[in-house]
Amino acid sequence: MRGLKFFGGAAVVVLTGIFVSSSKADTVVQFTAGPVGGLQAQAIFDYDPALQTLTLTLENVGTTGGGAGNLIGALFFKTSGLTLVKPGSAVGADVYNFNTNTDLGSMTIANDWAFGSNLSGSSLGLSGSGFYALSGVGYGVFGPGDIIGDPSLSIAGGGTPPDGPAMMIVPTGYVPNGGMDNASNNPLVVRTATFTFSNIASFNTNTISNVTFQYGTGLGETKLTGTPGGEGGGGDTVAPLPKTAWAGIGLLGMLAAGRFLHGRRQQMA
Repeated sequence: MRGLKFFGGAAVVVLTGIFVSSSKADTVVQFTAGPVGGLQAQAIFDYDPALQTLTLTLENVGTTGGGAGNLIGALFFKTSGLTLVKPGSAVGADVYNFNTNTDLGSMTIANDWAFGSNLSGSSLGLSGSGFYALSGVGYGVFGPGDIIGDPSLSIAGGGTPPDGPAMMIVPTGYVPNGGMDNASNNPLVVRTATFTFSNIASFNTNTISNVTFQYGTGLGETKLTGTPGGEGGGGDTVAPLPKTAWAGIGLLGMLAAGRFLHGRRQQMA
């Protein structure tokens, strides 16, 4: 029975570890918009307290055909209780030149995308103030000084970044219409772009609001409002159990089992 008592105690320790670890787990919230006329998008904010990073994944998951009006050019959003600075990295999961049919693979888009903070809604075609922006288009708001990386290293050419439609985000299966989105100097990001903000000591993704997806190369073109939760909106913030917690559970389980077997052998001796 000593082994059983120890096992029960270990089980309590394991459960306690689960709850403590969960409170410190990565926090994720997803905003979705659409489908509206084939346009659909999502933005996933993932805060990792261990790494002190906030990763923003912006995705064009629409089903529309060619034309710059179907490309995501920017994301606008607000947060409270935290001041963000330029992300440390910006990466396109797959960059493709539709004019030359050349797949450039995963690569930085930091030299073509801009970051803005504390922006007025009126400058973005929105209401309110205090907006953040990530944008691959100038929109008459962003210039070379707002570029995340080095504008002189832009591979788009033909203009001063941010200068859409170069590096705007297209959905998977996108077929260009032969316009500017098919020009030789306009490589495009296929489906997914990821932006990582570093050195964030604490953050609550529930403070993110007013998420807006901007399509096209003009602020008067389509805007879609993001809804928090899974696809179709709704739902709660997700807090997955970290890998370290599962490792701890396995270790404590083995220790408890070993102690139990040792106690059984002593009783039988």
